[in-house]
Amino acid sequence: MAIVAVAVFVVAYALIATDRIHKTKVALGGAAVVLALGIVGAHDVFYSRETGIDWDVVFLLLGTMVMVGVLRQTGGFEYAAIWAAKRAGRVVGAAAQRDHCAADGAGDAAGV
Repeated sequence: MAIVAVAVFVVAYALIATDRIHKTKVALGGAAVVLALGIVGAHDVFYSRETGIDWDVVFLLLGTMVMVGVLRQTGGFEYAAIWAAKRAGRVVGAAAQRDHCAADGAGDAAGV
């Protein structure tokens, strides 16, 4: 069985190195082969006493990454940055600088 496991690893490594198939598909395919051949049991796939994987932490990190992805796409971080800068009394970006100058009347003389 160890020879089969090494063979699956070498094939997966070669496919990832040549970039013929996307690395996620190769990794999942290799894991499926090892699981289907019985090299690794179903219980060991989800928990291993040797590695001590804490799935609570894994899913916490996964949830955090999903939330960050959503906040990035919706502009949540930019909103928070602008809100914090306004709270601090600072001007943000070139557009805000132009608006600030126009409000003071200095923008008219500069042609803005």
